[in-house]
Amino acid sequence: MATIMRIAAFFALACVAACKAQETLPTPPLEQTPTPNSQVPVAPSDRCGDPAPFVRDLFTQYAEGQKPRAHDTIFDDDTLKLIKADADRAEGELPNLDYDPVCNCQDYEKLAVNEVLIESGKTTVAHVAFVNGGKVFSQDFELTCGATGWRVHDITVLPEARSLRASLAPTK
Repeated sequence: MATIMRIAAFFALACVAACKAQETLPTPPLEQTPTPNSQVPVAPSDRCGDPAPFVRDLFTQYAEGQKPRAHDTIFDDDTLKLIKADADRAEGELPNLDYDPVCNCQDYEKLAVNEVLIESGKTTVAHVAFVNGGKVFSQDFELTCGATGWRVHDITVLPEARSLRASLAPTK
């Protein structure tokens, strides 16, 4: 019995050591290096730092008494152009973007972020799970590291894989 306990303890320590080693792996190098003013979706860099605080901060606007954030503090220049073009095309009618894309809602109730997972590679994606009105939602935020820090390039609503940028594109 003691031998079995020693073997189990050895495997438990090996698993802990493997997990710790995996946590400290460096971020793989980027395949392309952006110019300082570019807004190419890139992995976290020294210039922008960890994107998780930026993503969590996007949701602080839903705290009681907070004002909504301006789109230029959320979205990159390319996406801002699409938002403006969508509003211009509406010509007084409702644009395609007639909701808050951060929470994918028009109204919110007791909105709280459950989880933010960052995936880095050619692009940086924040997988966000949050609760709004007692229901759980998941969205992917494709991020860009630009001159003013992290900005959202696109938001994909899951599980239907509906893209904000695709919904803003002109219909033919």
